[in-house]
Order: sequence, then C-alpha cells, then structure tokens
Amino acid sequence: MKTIRQTAISRSRLILALLGVLLTGLTPQPAAGQAEQEEAPVIRTITIEFRGVKNVSEGVVRANIQIKEGEKYEQTLADRSIRSLYNTGFFDFIELKSEEVADGRVDLIIVVQPKYRIQQIRYVGNNKAPYSRLDEKISSKEGGILDERTIRKDRDTIYEYYLNRGFSQVNVDYDIGRDPVTGFGTVTFIVDEGRKLKIKSLKFVGNESASTRKLKKSIQTKKWGFFSWITSSGRFDENKFQEDLDILRDIYKDLGHLDVNISEANVVLVYPTAKTIAITINIDEGRQYRVGRIDMEGNTLFQTKDLVRVLELKPGDVFSPTKLDEDRGTLQDVFGRVGYLDTYVRADRTPNLQTGAIDITFHIQESDRFILESIKIEGNNKTKSVVILRELALAPGSTFDLVRMKTSETRLKNTQFFDEVRLTPENTNIPGRRNLKISLLEASTGRFSFGAGFSSLQKGTVFAELSQGNFDLFNWRSFFQGLAQLDQEVRQEVQEDRER
Repeated sequence: MKTIRQTAISRSRLILALLGVLLTGLTPQPAAGQAEQEEAPVIRTITIEFRGVKNVSEGVVRANIQIKEGEKYEQTLADRSIRSLYNTGFFDFIELKSEEVADGRVDLIIVVQPKYRIQQIRYVGNNKAPYSRLDEKISSKEGGILDERTIRKDRDTIYEYYLNRGFSQVNVDYDIGRDPVTGFGTVTFIVDEGRKLKIKSLKFVGNESASTRKLKKSIQTKKWGFFSWITSSGRFDENKFQEDLDILRDIYKDLGHLDVNISEANVVLVYPTAKTIAITINIDEGRQYRVGRIDMEGNTLFQTKDLVRVLELKPGDVFSPTKLDEDRGTLQDVFGRVGYLDTYVRADRTPNLQTGAIDITFHIQESDRFILESIKIEGNNKTKSVVILRELALAPGSTFDLVRMKTSETRLKNTQFFDEVRLTPENTNIPGRRNLKISLLEASTGRFSFGAGFSSLQKGTVFAELSQGNFDLFNWRSFFQGLAQLDQEVRQEVQEDRER
C-alpha cells in the first residue's frame, strides 16, 4: 500500500515538473545583456559642428548645454540643452545627433547654424541728424544679432524721427551686406532728407460757421513768421497736419456740423519755391444740426423738468457732442451728490426726420444710496494723516457725496505736497456703505535758492535761502517734514482776517 502511494506522488511531481518546463518555454526570457541595455548610456564625447558661418565660439555652445561628457545621457537634459541654445538668440538651426559605441557609451554631435551678427551700422545722407542721435533711436546695435525685422522697424523709427522734425518729404531705406566667411554683416540706413519746407501761407475755404482766426488758433500747423526760428513753428510736419485735420473735424462737430467733410482730398498743397509750401484746406461743412426734444427715462428720485434744468444743452441749441458728454456727467453728479454713487447715465441721440433736429434721451439707472464708512490713506510716507484729513470735505458717517469727493481731491492737489492724488470709492462688506480710498504720491516740498548781485553802494552781495513747505518743527526724524505747520498758520491768519 505504501509503495503505491509513493508511486502516485512521484508521478504527480513528474507531471508538475513537465508543466513547469512547458510554461518556462512559453514565457519570454530576457536576452543576455538586456538589463544592461535598459540603463542610460554614458556620454563618451560631445562634438560641436558648425553649419554655415562660425561667429560663435564652441565655449558659448558648451556653456549653454546641460549634458556633459562622462555623465549618463538623459533625453530631458538633451531637450533642455536645445531650448537653452535657442534662447540665446544666436542660432537659426540646432540639431542633436547620437552615435552608439561599444561598452554602453554614446557619442553626441551638436549641429548649430549661427545667425549673422552686426559688425557695423552706417548712415548715408543724414546731413541734418547726427549719428549719435540716430543710434539712440534704433534698437539694432553693433555686435548684436542681425535681424531684418528689427532693422525694418529701425528704418520706420528713423522715418518718424525726421517727420517730427519737419522733414515731410523724407525717405528712408536700408541695405544689408553679409560676409559668409566671418558671419558678420554691415547695416546701412540710406536717408533722403528731402526738403524741409516753410509754410508760406495757410488758407481755409468754405468755413462759414467758424472763423479763419479760430481755426488757425486751434491747430498746430502755423504759417512761418518772424519768431518761428525761436518757437520752432512754421515748418510743415505731416504727422501734426494729420492731427490738425482731426482737430478741425471735432471743432465742426461741436458746432453741429456732424456731416462735415475735411479729407486729404480736399487739401491743396502748392510749392511756390523749393523750400516753401502753401496750404489750402477746403471745408464742406454740411448741415448744422440742433437739439430737438430732451427726454429722461428711469429717473424716480428727481423730476424730469428738474434734471433738464441743470443741462447745458437746451432744445433749439446747436448740437454739440462735447456738451452732451458733459451733460451726462452733470446728471451723474446730481445723483452722486446725494449718495447714489453707482447711478449710470447713458445718452442716446436720434435724428428727427420731421424736424431735422437731434432728439436726446437720457437713460438713467439709479443705484442704492451710500454712507461713508471710513477713510483709507495710502502713500503718505512723510505727510501726517491729519494734514490730509483737514483738506477733506467728507467725514465718516455722512452721505457719500461724489461732488465733495472731487472737491477734496482738488484741495489736496492745491497743497502741492503731492505729485499724484486720487480719491475713489471702495466697496465694503456692509450694505449701503463705502470707504473712501486716498492714493498719494508725495512730492518734494523743499526749496533751495541761491543768488549773487553787485551794486555801487553794497558792492558784492550773496544770498542763499532754504524753505520747507510741509514743515514739522518737532519731527526731526523726517527732517522736519510732514505737518504743514507754516501752511496751517498762514491759513489761520487768513481766516482771522476774514472774521475781522
């Protein structure tokens, strides 16, 4: 019985062994040396190969790569090295090649194609502009990258510079000479300055609603006169002349001529001599529009007749876009004066086909009423807060009056203690409450004057004077600044005189 059991066990072991052999044969086994191949190869050599010109040293290339000889090759470091080389701006093309060698090592070849560099920048024809001044204006520099897009921008910059100096007929071009041996190039800006024209005469034709004197006074283009050599006026400037045409259009629109036509086609330029120009501006005024009906929509706090009363534009007046914008601001101030800070006013104008006038509708979106919660001051590094607070026409707990806020801003600017003053409402977490934020940029309030004189009685006289407008007698740490004591004393004396 024991023998039969042992035989059965032996057969079972034999079957299991055979199954194991079969399974082993079906399972793929790693090839010899595969474990070693999965490891990153070691970099044996790194060779720099230049394509085209060679105006960059190998040292610059090697200093901007993260892969090194003797270290393991990692693809992330290789990609980072290529990006780093491109970021230098020196190369048009970069390629990384690898060659496997024995013993799990690799040789790397970095192929680079450098960009041309600027060896020299030259100017031709710039008789009225020094080289140094033109060099300051352009972005291209000697030793830098030769980028033709940048050079085109520099050409336009030089062109604008000449136009602003009155050379209305200037022409600027460029030429690039490349040396394929050295990899450097020469950039030459070719300037044809043309004629710098004096304005001999300036005339307007067709201007009935606006006098010639008013139009001439409003624009920058002036006739050449006796004092032109001092005031630098009287030269024809194309850019300023285009701006003047826009100014003339705005003038006529504010005179109700919404369809005015003042185009370049209506401008006549005549050249009496080689150095002078005569300008004639023909104006097609078109129809003059007037204000028709004025309506209000959305107003519940104030009656329409009361709001219309504060407007500058009235029915029958000449229509003016500028006055319409001012009236819109006036209406917002009416609501802001009583605390409705976020009231929004939109003005719509509609041509009335029957009357030929412009009907105006003010759409009013009233807001909630706000109370002033607190006052926040920023930027007063040396001026004490009490100096600022005493100039305000607002106080916490009162109605947030938008007009008083603007008045307070004007008062602070008039102290001359600050270069910048800005007052703005600021949201709070409390419904119906707003903070007042005061942002300041302090100015220099100290003054130093020095002089000398001579007379037959006193002979030589020398004087010096040092003054401080924002004076604080006891604040020695801030060099006696910050309390405006002298200014306050003067104000008290003025108030006492008024009371007397």
